[in-house]
This record gives sequence, structure tokens and C-alpha cells, in this order.
Amino acid sequence: MKHPILSGALSLCLCLPALAEGPALDRETHPLGLALATPLAVIPTSANTPGRFGAYFKTRVVIHNLTSRSYTINALLCGPSGIVSESSISMSANQYRSYDNFLQDVFNYQGAGAVILLADLNSLNPNDPNLVNNAPHRFSVTADVYSDSPNGRYTTTVVNGIVPLVDAGPEAYSAGVTVGPNQRVNVGVFNFGDSTTSVQAVVHDSSGMVVQTIHFTVGAFSWQQKNASTPVTNGFISWRIDASPDTLPYLWAVSVDNQSNDGTLAWPTRPEITE
Repeated sequence: MKHPILSGALSLCLCLPALAEGPALDRETHPLGLALATPLAVIPTSANTPGRFGAYFKTRVVIHNLTSRSYTINALLCGPSGIVSESSISMSANQYRSYDNFLQDVFNYQGAGAVILLADLNSLNPNDPNLVNNAPHRFSVTADVYSDSPNGRYTTTVVNGIVPLVDAGPEAYSAGVTVGPNQRVNVGVFNFGDSTTSVQAVVHDSSGMVVQTIHFTVGAFSWQQKNASTPVTNGFISWRIDASPDTLPYLWAVSVDNQSNDGTLAWPTRPEITE
């Protein structure tokens, strides 16, 4: 049985040009390049969990109600096997909320996963071509995964505005992959869809030779992350996506320093398509 809020969110997202990139869904932005405020946002990866080399990772989330209306945001947490928990966040007019450990504070959850934030689905008209601007309840969101150390806080920015989606089509690439004694790389997928999708993260060395292929089979509204285990220096990842019309996979690669646990997250990019 499909979860009604998630199914509604997926239907909305498939109609929202502001939330996706692809042949039929072009992302809209402010003329200056700023992401628009939105009634729906996704934090593809978040954590409240111990990590390697003594780290404990938490997720800092800031939500800003950019309207003069009060409303409720439905927050849904998705883990390796689908929906884990859901909660409600009340937003007063123009309210600004900040959480230093979002998964703990909102869901009382220890682990990792993706978060969907949806402002009052019933107030939206998915057939409105200007849905984002006309949505009565809109907000902005930022999210950082961080760990504290004796030398200070090390932070990986996950969301700074609206995160792009990567759907089926030409290969996408994540650059700057180094795996060795001093650095590790994690790759992940969040399937924002109600059917299973298959993804391959193909790791190449700097000459383009394939050194490892990481396979994902990700269920509906599910999150997975795996590590690149083959040593490589200044390599890259090519993503191969087998997506159906009912799947919208978010993909990422994060490089983490083994001493400080400082991480850099790289979203995939696509090469320009030429005839």
C-alpha cells in the first residue's frame, strides 16, 4: 500500500519544474541564479550516527517560512527500507527554525537516511504552470552534516537551496575521487519514487580506466550509501541510472578526510549534449 503523503509528494514533484532536471523537467531559478522558495524540498542524505575514526555525525537543518501565513510542514524520514518515521513541524508566519541534530530532534532517530519536507499538499494545484510562485506555503531549507572534533567542527553542506535531481538519460559524472590511507569516498542514492530503481556508480582512475563498479538496487522512497573500496587517486565516477517514470534518484559522492572527518559532497553533473 502506498503511503498517501509520499505518493502525493511524488505526484507533485513530477509536476514541479522547479525541483528537477531532465528532458521534460527543467529546473527553474531566480534570474540571478538563486533557487526559488519551494513548497517541497528533499534532504537526500542526513545522519545522527557514529562514524569512522571516532566521528559522530549529526545534521544541522534550518527552515525559513518565507510567507506571512502559518502552516504545517510534513517531515518524512526515509531509510534503507523505505519510510522510517514522520513528524509535523509547525511554522508561524515568517518563522525561522534551526535544529542542530535534526534526526534526533524531529524523529528521535539514530541512523542515516533522507528527509522529505512538504508544506500542506492539499493547498497546491499540481496543474498550475506557475505552481511554485503561486503556492501559498513556501519555505527555504539548508542542511549540513557535521562532526565535532577537538579542533572544531567539520561540516559537509548537503542542501543550500534546492538540490538538483538526476533522472534517466545520458551518464552523469562526479569528479574528484581519491581513496587511500588518508581519504575515503562514500557514494549514495535516494530513490524519491514509488518503484524500485537500479543505479551503478562506476569508479574510474585519472586515465579513465574502470577500477570498481558499485551496484545499487533501491526500493521506493529508500536511501542507500556504500563506500568505494578500491584505491584510486584523482579519479571520477560515472553514474548509470535505470530509472522508470515513477523514480527520481538523487545521487551523491562524498570525500572524507580520515583524520579530521571533514567531508566534501559532489553532486553529479552532465556533459553538454551536442548533435
